[in-house]
Amino acid sequence: MNTNIEKVLTWVEAEELTGEYIVIPEGYTEIEDRAFEGREDIIRVTIPDSMTVIGARAFYMCTSLVGIIIPMGVKIIGDYAFSACRSLITINVDPDNPNYSSEDGVLFNKDKAYTKLVD
Repeated sequence: MNTNIEKVLTWVEAEELTGEYIVIPEGYTEIEDRAFEGREDIIRVTIPDSMTVIGARAFYMCTSLVGIIIPMGVKIIGDYAFSACRSLITINVDPDNPNYSSEDGVLFNKDKAYTKLVD
């Protein structure tokens, strides 16, 4: 059985995930670009361990989003994925993630170089 099958969470599927606390089901490997863009109802998001890609502007202008946890398997976070999330105060990255890190709730790549993930 091939366990490397990609499953993309599209904006249509994202619209079906409602409420303040969104739990993306296990098995999804990618969040489509702009999937949750402009969703003012979301406060927290749980991203499954199966996730490897968070698309560009995936959470752009989610103005009520206050916190997010990036799991170990995320390899790519698209540009401005969390841009204009004015309530976002904490981004935590699984310490075993080889690509990203967080310090005091701030998201960095592993080298702590400049990224265009938030503004």
